[in-house]
Amino acid sequence: YYEMRGAKLHLGDKLIWSSQGFGSERSYLHYLEIPIHLRFKWTRMSGIEDYVAPFVFGGPSFSLLIGHSHIKALEYANGEMGLTVGGGLEIMRNWQVSYSFTWGMVYAEQTKLLDHFSAKNRTMDLRVTYLF
Repeated sequence: YYEMRGAKLHLGDKLIWSSQGFGSERSYLHYLEIPIHLRFKWTRMSGIEDYVAPFVFGGPSFSLLIGHSHIKALEYANGEMGLTVGGGLEIMRNWQVSYSFTWGMVYAEQTKLLDHFSAKNRTMDLRVTYLF
């Protein structure tokens, strides 16, 4: 699925970037994400699962960078890998409400001038899904 992630970077706080005209920059990263998750749903609950059934999921997520905001002070990785955990409820067998958190395992962007400054993505998702 498509995902847009963003952050506000205060590059002007460091002399090395403020001397080049950078200030507070907004960085946007556009990804095509491919999750590979294992999912477990409780289904043997004496008929209650027809109305509400809890589920959990987790696994790696692979993201391919398809666009970014072209800030000249940054280098962008072509993709990233994250580790996702989450859970939710299936309601009336047609609706799913889920929450998940993904920890980025590799850097998403890093600065060109300072080698020790890099950023990893961390995302929270709240999703509502209708099943046909």
